[in-house]
Amino acid sequence: MKIGEPDIWIWSVTWHDGVAYGIGYPNQNSDLQKTRLYKSDDGRKWDVLVSELHEGNESSIAFKADGTALCYLRGGHVIGQSLPPYTNWKWADTRDVGGPKLFGLPDGQYILGGRGGQWGEMKLFEIDPDTGESHELIELPATFDSSYPGIVYHEGLLWVSYYTSSDGATEGGRYRVPTEIRLAKIKLSE
Repeated sequence: MKIGEPDIWIWSVTWHDGVAYGIGYPNQNSDLQKTRLYKSDDGRKWDVLVSELHEGNESSIAFKADGTALCYLRGGHVIGQSLPPYTNWKWADTRDVGGPKLFGLPDGQYILGGRGGQWGEMKLFEIDPDTGESHELIELPATFDSSYPGIVYHEGLLWVSYYTSSDGATEGGRYRVPTEIRLAKIKLSE
C-alpha cells in the first residue's frame, strides 16, 4: 500500500495517544527543501501537519510525559520541541548523528543513539532537548556501515539493537558484507 506523498520518505514513525507521527524528507526527485511533519490515525492515510518543518532528513520523534513532542533531525543537526497540536516548533542546535533514535527514560533523561559522526561508529549520547547539549555515554562494537538502533528500557536495562558490518567483512566496498544485527544490554549509572 502506498502512503504519503510521491518523492518524500516518511522516516521512523512514532505512535502517541493513538496517533502516528512521522517526519517526511524529500528524495533527490523532490522540489521540497525542508522536512514535513505528518500524522495518521490508522497508519495508512497520512495528513501533512506542518508543511515546512526544518532542514534535515532522517529523524526520530519522542514524547515527554506531558505530551510535548521532541524531534531529532539528522542533516539539520537540531533537536526540537512542540506542544500539542505540534504545529509550532522551537529548535536547538546539536550534534550530527546518523540513523538516529531518540528515546526517553522513565526519569526524564533522553538518549540519542546512532552513528556518532564517523563511519563505523555506533554510539549512545545523553541529550538535553532544551539546549541540544549532549555527551557520549557509550560506544558499542561496530565496523564500517552501522547504525539505526532500536532502544527499549526493560527491568533497569537499556536494550539496544543495531546493525553493523560483521567483524572481518570484506565484500561490498564502503557497505561491507556480511552484516549482522547485534543486541546490547546496558546498565545505566545513577
